[in-house]
Amino acid sequence: MSADSLIDAMSKEMKEKISTDNRRFIEEVLKELKEKCDWSQTGIERALDLEHQSLSTDNSPETVALMKIIREFPWVLEVADRRYDKAYADKAMVHAAIDGATKEQLHALVDAFLKKD
Repeated sequence: MSADSLIDAMSKEMKEKISTDNRRFIEEVLKELKEKCDWSQTGIERALDLEHQSLSTDNSPETVALMKIIREFPWVLEVADRRYDKAYADKAMVHAAIDGATKEQLHALVDAFLKKD
């Protein structure tokens, strides 16, 4: 086997591994979103105006990046589902920040606010 064909074979093997890893990651996020937020794959695709079954077939780096964002900020799906209404987006972001804050962070925020007066 020549060096070029060996490199090609290794490159193909690496691409297949990345593709498999991407597929697993996407499936894992879809499962989490269903369990934690009750978002089905179809619902996600509908909210984001994606083609039906596109999350099942596309394991591109772009799809992985999208799923990372959604995994971290699932409220974005609610915003998308409401056709990116700005007022709703602002409200959802604030609610997500408050929900994600710890009691200590909230107390510090209140204390800082009260010290301003």
